[in-house]
Amino acid sequence: MGKRKIGMVFKGRGELMDIYLITYFVMVFLGLQQLYKLDRKTNNALVLFGNILILEWCILNKELSLLILTVLMMTAQLSRLYYAKN
Repeated sequence: MGKRKIGMVFKGRGELMDIYLITYFVMVFLGLQQLYKLDRKTNNALVLFGNILILEWCILNKELSLLILTVLMMTAQLSRLYYAKN
């Protein structure tokens, strides 16, 4: 059994996912969820900065497929938040 890197968690199929990337996904989730109502500015900030950090992570780690998916989802999320009646 090999050594486990600090800051990495199990992703599946033997691969590890960076704890920072998980944190960025949680930021976007908290901005989009409606279980606990947050202020509109807080929602927008969480979604915007979470997605920007995911984009940065993709560029630094050369993850082209996740980069393309994030850009597509960011467009949908930001348009949803822009037209929301909150």
